[in-house]
This record gives sequence, C-alpha cells and structure tokens, in this order.
Amino acid sequence: MDEQKEREQDLQAAISDNETAPVQEKGISRRQLLKTAGAAAIAGAGLMALKSGEWPFPARSADAAEETHGCCCNAKDYGAVGDGVTDDTAAIQSALDSCRMVYLPSGRYKTTATLYIPSNGGLVGEASSNWDFPTYGTWIVSSASIAIQVGSGTGFISAAVLDRLAVKRAGFTNGGAVTGTGILYYSAYYSSSRDLYVEGFGTGIQLGSDDTPHKGLGFTFVNTNIAGCDICIHARKAADVSFYGGRIGMNGNDTARGTGLKVTGMCDSISAYRLIIANNNGFSRCVQITDCTSIFWVSLLDCDLETATVAAFECDTNATFVRIDNSWVGSPSPFVVSAGGRIIFSRNTFANHDGKDSVIRLTGGSHIEINNNDFLTNPQKHIDIANASSVKIAGNNIIGGGTGIRIAPTSGASGGHIISNNEISGANDNGISIIANQGLSKVTIEGNHIVQFKNTGILIDGSGPAKCGYSVTGNVISTSNVSGVGRGISITNPAIDYYLITGNDTSSCPLPAINDAGGSHKVVANNLS
Repeated sequence: MDEQKEREQDLQAAISDNETAPVQEKGISRRQLLKTAGAAAIAGAGLMALKSGEWPFPARSADAAEETHGCCCNAKDYGAVGDGVTDDTAAIQSALDSCRMVYLPSGRYKTTATLYIPSNGGLVGEASSNWDFPTYGTWIVSSASIAIQVGSGTGFISAAVLDRLAVKRAGFTNGGAVTGTGILYYSAYYSSSRDLYVEGFGTGIQLGSDDTPHKGLGFTFVNTNIAGCDICIHARKAADVSFYGGRIGMNGNDTARGTGLKVTGMCDSISAYRLIIANNNGFSRCVQITDCTSIFWVSLLDCDLETATVAAFECDTNATFVRIDNSWVGSPSPFVVSAGGRIIFSRNTFANHDGKDSVIRLTGGSHIEINNNDFLTNPQKHIDIANASSVKIAGNNIIGGGTGIRIAPTSGASGGHIISNNEISGANDNGISIIANQGLSKVTIEGNHIVQFKNTGILIDGSGPAKCGYSVTGNVISTSNVSGVGRGISITNPAIDYYLITGNDTSSCPLPAINDAGGSHKVVANNLS
C-alpha cells in the first residue's frame, strides 16, 4: 500500500474515532443531531465546546460535514497535482463542488482564481506550516485577488472548515509589497478553522465585507498564524468571533506592517485568547478599533502585544465594552483612546517605555477603567488623561518614570475621575499631577500610597472651574528624596476652590506641611503632617 493510501486511511480512522465525541455522552449521536438540527447546530455545538476548553473536531477533518457527505474526498482524485507548477484551481474547486469536504495532501497547490467554500464543506490539509518551514505541509499559493472565500452572493453558508493549511500570496518574499486577501469570510456562520498560516497578502483574514447583506456569525479560530500582511486580521462585519492561540506578525525578517488586529464597521463579541501580536520589524498598531458603525464587546485575554510604532492599542471611534486583560504589553508605543466608552485595561504588565511620552494616553472617551496593572519602566508619564471623562484608576503598581498619573484637560468639560488605592513609587517628578482647566470637576484621589518621588506627591494646579469638587483623602505620602521639592501635597493656585483635603499622612516628607494656596471654600483638616 502506498504512502498516500495510508494517509487516507489514517484520516478515515481519525474521523471514525471521533464520531461519538462530546455530544454522544449526552445521549445523542452526531449523526442523529445532524438529522434533527442540521450542520449549523453541529458547528454551534463545536463553538461552545471550544469555549469550554474542548475541541470536538479531529485535527484533519470536520466530522459534521463527514456525517452528511461521507469521507473527505482527495483533491488529487480530481486532478490536483500539488507540485507548485500546475494550476490546481479547477481541480480543487471541482472537488469542493462535488463532495464539499476536500483533503489536500502535503504539497504546494498553485491557484490562479478564488476557491469558494460551500456549506458543510472545507479544505483539510496534511499540516500547516509557517515562515520557519516553507517546504513542509499543505500550501495553497495563490495569485488571485482573494485566495479563499467562504460564502458568496446574498445567502449564508454554514459549518465551513479550513484546517491545517498554509495560504500564501504567489511571488511574496519577506519584506516585499503585499496585495489581495488571503481568506475572506463573506457570508458565513458557525464556521471554524484550526492550524492556519496565512502569508503575504494586503489582508490576511477578513471577516465580513461592507457589501455583504449579512453579519457573519460564530467563527472559531484555533492556532492562527499570519505574517507578512499589512492587516493581519480585519473584522468588518462579524459577531461571536473567537481566536485561540497563534501569532499575528512575522517572526522572521520582514518590513514594518500596518495593523495586527483591526476592527471596523459593524462588529460585536470579537475575542482573542493567548494571541501573540508582534511583527519583528514593527506594526503601526497591534490592535486598532476605528470607523465604527456599531462595535461592542471586543476583548483580549492573556495576549502579547509587541513592536507597535504608533500605538499598541488604539480606539478612535465610539466602540463600547472593550477589554484588554492579563496581557503582556512589551510594545514601546502607548495605548491611545480618543473615543468610546466602557473600556477596561486590567491586570496587564506594561514594559519597554523608557523615555516615551506615556504608556496610556486618554484624549477622549468615557467610563474607562485602568485597574490592577503593573507599570514597570520609565516614561515621562505612565497614565496621561486629557479630555476623557469618568476614568477610574485603581489598584495599579506604578514604578519609576516622570509622573505616575497626570490629568491635564485641554478643552471642554471633563471630570468624574477616581484615583484610588494605587502604589506609586520612584517618580522623578510628581506622583499624581492635576493641571485643571475650567471644565475639570469632581476628581477624587483617595487611599493611594505614594513614595520616593522627587517633587510633589499630589500636585493640584491650573485654573479650575468655579466649583472644583476635588477630594484628596486618606493618602499616605512619603519620600526621602531631597534632590527636588519633596512636598507631600500642594495646591498652588487660588483659582482652585471648593475642595476637601482630609486624613492624609505627609509626615515623612522633607516638606511635610500641606501647601494650601487655593481658594477660600474648602476643608483642610485632620491631616498628619
């Protein structure tokens, strides 16, 4: 028996072994479920199982489609060669049209037109590869403007699968120009992929299109690797999208590229878990949310954001419910928010910002939370708030730099900020600095521990509104640094009025007394100085 027949038998065995996986344990076989609920239900069950930590599909098949159409057909039985020279487009498309689920043995399949994936169908390779192993596995090398498209026209397709494939733009070399789209999910729902590698396109994977009549729904990607693309992942019209693992950006030699993950248009529930977004020669932006029609619920958990030159994260549109949690931010460029609301940065570690202007910069937006993060390097300002409103900064560990937290609005009404229970140490200027304008009101600074600063623990300056409504309570402020001012709390301008300073401990500062040069409407009492 030749090697190819052995592979096909192995594939059939893998499918058979998984025929009674998770749903069988619930008293119904996959075959029965398919007959009663259709292939879309199978794919939906797969999505939910994956979110619970289980992957219900074997590595080289999609058993939902197999239940309906029999074993994957081999593209070579339809005339595909896989030698990198012969045009295999017609053969692969014929296989897809005939039996839907198509197996592509290891090889390089040259294509010159778009491959269209039908419902309950897909392409399953021998193995995917990447920049390190360019001759291993199943490669589709395409010169088409769109290499692979899932769905077309006005109807939906469902339960499409792309597994263990590498998709490359024909003629691409590292650092070279890029065009076209690798994989377009045009009109699809409850579709999945595993072990994909996409290289050398203008857009690597695109979810939805401006001209599709439907929002794509229920995409699951496991171990997705994309390199050498100007936009690696672009979500434009999609919902319930999950990425689990992989790397976005070239690990080898390349030129600077545009964006790792871009979200625009109409999207909701876009999530990434343990995704590395890093390009050796830099992205402009690791994550960008922009041009919003309706965007909500975008989340990154346990991710790695590296090498951005403009912004590690940027939101300049009215997106809501955005969260980056428990991630490593090694990019020297900041998080930037100029619009949007209900944005949360929590439990992240920020590094590699020495000498930069800021780590997090808020020039707009509202109801933003920055909590329980570690800021480890030495920028001019760790957290810099301009015209945002209702920002809560709590429980952060802020080490070094010029100023720990700075609020300095430039226009309009802002305020409603809470700065509480932060550890701020080693600031080369001020721990917390408020430079008020006439629109900044209602700022609460409470329960912070500010140590080893050079000039002032808490500085409040500027013009301020007629009634500031500032509250500075319960902070412990100390420093042994005598190279600067060394004062615990300072209110420097009579225009700052209507404020409360109580219950603070500044006794361990070179200048322990509170400098109170503010207005006459105030309570300054019960401080230990």
